[in-house]
Amino acid sequence: MLILRQSDILTILHKLTAPEALHLQSSLLQTLSEHSSLPESIRNAQQPPRSHLSSTRGTTLFMPASTPNSTGVKTVTLPAAGGPAIGTLTISSSSGEPIGLLNAEEVTAFRTALVALLLFIRYPWKNGGNIVIFGAGKIVEWHLRLILLLAPEKVSSITLINRSLAGLERLADVITTLRKQHPEVDVELVAKDQEDEYESIIAEVLGESDAVFCCTPSTEPLFPHPYLEPSKPRYISLIGSYKPHMQEITKETLFSGDRIYVDSREACLKDAGELIMAGVGENQVVELGELAYKNDLTSLGEKGLVFKCVGMGIMDVVVGRELLSIARERGLGITVDNF
Repeated sequence: MLILRQSDILTILHKLTAPEALHLQSSLLQTLSEHSSLPESIRNAQQPPRSHLSSTRGTTLFMPASTPNSTGVKTVTLPAAGGPAIGTLTISSSSGEPIGLLNAEEVTAFRTALVALLLFIRYPWKNGGNIVIFGAGKIVEWHLRLILLLAPEKVSSITLINRSLAGLERLADVITTLRKQHPEVDVELVAKDQEDEYESIIAEVLGESDAVFCCTPSTEPLFPHPYLEPSKPRYISLIGSYKPHMQEITKETLFSGDRIYVDSREACLKDAGELIMAGVGENQVVELGELAYKNDLTSLGEKGLVFKCVGMGIMDVVVGRELLSIARERGLGITVDNF
């Protein structure tokens, strides 16, 4: 069995090439396609509903899943005070043999951003777009890294918006590095606690936006729908809310695209506050796996696209298995014999 520490995972992910990241996306799409295309009774890729325990310290999620060659369970705690998901990811072979144990913090943030960009890099828009990202956590860091790794030609500006400047300052090193690597991309920071004209600033930024990534556990919409220029199609991704009382956008914004895309129909209709509060039904959402199965990833409409992701254990198992393979090739991690 191979154990990957946080430092091992960071070593792999920070040196990831665009072809390697695209390979990981392809592996995710293939497994999601298998999950969505077959009846539940005969699926090789299975995703039972996740369970959780809540306390004053935070919420702990238990996410089991299986793919054709692996089974796994991710156990992570989302601290009540905010911050990244902390926990472990265990991977076994399909016969139950322990394969690996991974620190889940970086894996969770990385795979979430990777999934949020699956449709983004395929969305038919002009190059040199304006990107807006709400939040300042680990997931935002991986949105920044992967957007500029996978689709730098689609970006001319990135605006990071957060409640506090202190939160954005935690991304200072990442932003400095990316500015050096991509001097052609303008990266701006907007902090609510530092701007007297915050509402007018974000109204202008959102009106010019081509893509909006919402990455906060907000309980109320981050902006009113009229801030979005109505005649302009855009990509909107929602990955921050994960409970029925949470929402990052208004009902009007949710229905502003041609369709609503989700990672899991069952999970989103059960846990995604935006969809629950808007009364969204099963026939109003399309799973990523259904698009992949139908090979319909380029027919995404011209009006706009809204994608909601609450996270699936399948994603963790697929990415975890791939990271274990890369680690073995590079001699990373700690091997435990006769576990």
